[in-house]
Amino acid sequence: MLTFVKSNAMVSEFEHFVKKNTLFTRKHKLLLATSGGRDSVCLFHLLLQSGFSFSVAHCNFGLREKDSNNDEKFVKALCDKHQITCHTIRFDTLAMAEKMQAGIQETARILRYQWFDSIMKSHNYSKLLTAHHMGDNTETMLINLLRSTGISGLHGIPFNTESICRPLMFTDRNSIDNFILKNKLKYREDASNASDDYLRNSIRHHVIPALEKIEPKTNQSFFKSSQEIAEFETLSLYLMDQTWQSFCKEENAQLHVSESIFSIPENILAPLLFYNLRPYGFSRAQTDAICGAKKTAPGFKQFSAEWELFRERDGFILRKKSLPEKNLKKISEKTKKVVLNGLTIDIQKIDKKAVKLGQSNCLFFDSGKITYPLIIRPWKAGDKIQALGMKGRKNISDILTDRKIPHADRETQLVIIDQTNKILALLPDIVSETCKLDAQSIAILRIRMNPAKFVFPITTDK
Repeated sequence: MLTFVKSNAMVSEFEHFVKKNTLFTRKHKLLLATSGGRDSVCLFHLLLQSGFSFSVAHCNFGLREKDSNNDEKFVKALCDKHQITCHTIRFDTLAMAEKMQAGIQETARILRYQWFDSIMKSHNYSKLLTAHHMGDNTETMLINLLRSTGISGLHGIPFNTESICRPLMFTDRNSIDNFILKNKLKYREDASNASDDYLRNSIRHHVIPALEKIEPKTNQSFFKSSQEIAEFETLSLYLMDQTWQSFCKEENAQLHVSESIFSIPENILAPLLFYNLRPYGFSRAQTDAICGAKKTAPGFKQFSAEWELFRERDGFILRKKSLPEKNLKKISEKTKKVVLNGLTIDIQKIDKKAVKLGQSNCLFFDSGKITYPLIIRPWKAGDKIQALGMKGRKNISDILTDRKIPHADRETQLVIIDQTNKILALLPDIVSETCKLDAQSIAILRIRMNPAKFVFPITTDK
């Protein structure tokens, strides 16, 4: 076994950091992600010297030809020397990046963490350990600051989550280099680390050294700030969630947000909407538009990839987009049943004596006044109907407004038209004057709707 220099102070600091933050104990089964570089080699030996039980996982991304294979050989040899279990895998990263349509670094990150997760589950490891340190945390905070990620990007790299732990976060690159040097440890150097082609490398090589000339403890200062920001973020998110929930009511798989939310000052409402609607895929520009919708008439809409939001008279409604389906159904004289937008419709020709006007969820038409095939489709702008008892036609949009149908439900309202494009009915309860029953009616068409399937019923004012 490797002989360490005296009782190295870094080993004591490492053990203190692990114990103070209850990261793991000697009873835990740990998996160390190891590249073969100085950081992961340092952590390897700290774990070894401290008596923790761990195994190693190494990814060969095949991006540096012989160097990638030599990295793998180095890690395997290191593990064999100290009798440590070593898991390895090789990826065709370039091919996967093309398939995933992602950058090389992003692809490599996704591949390795998917593989780490599978190993964790199959071998029952308690924690995945990575060798991120204070310097990495500083770099991440600066990158996120440049990319305007907001407060969520300024809490840096968390050193302990449910599944991942970063026990080197108590130290920085200079201390790691000293530990490597004093203990004469071998490691692999990735030539790409010397390049300024990547933003992180440019910050590492130029920005942080310049900051350290002004403040030698730059990494410690950034680390302390990141912890305080993380605490503040946790508190603010908790308070925002409490406030948000006080205005929300979930009903019929829809989230109804009360109009009273607009009583909140705009400078507070804007971040409240952003942080609570962002998980649904809405951008800051969209949530700012929603924030300014206080004086907007009902009908204002915003859409994300999977969700839709509608401004209503009493606030707004958020719901998941419905699955796409055919937007019309044809009815021939032989059709017995159709289903559209969750509404089941039974169609039958009956004798005039069987007609029971006023029957719930049933519409009756004079079959002799209808030209087949009929079509059931969602209504659209410009549609008009002459309802029973009316002298002229009226816009369906006005009918829906009169009946106070929520804008979130209007797009799913259905009409029946015949071959001449004449609107015969607005479901579920309006029949056109043009096909009403009269004394001369003989053949009657009855359309009966299944109310249990009628997701958006039209209601009349009382």
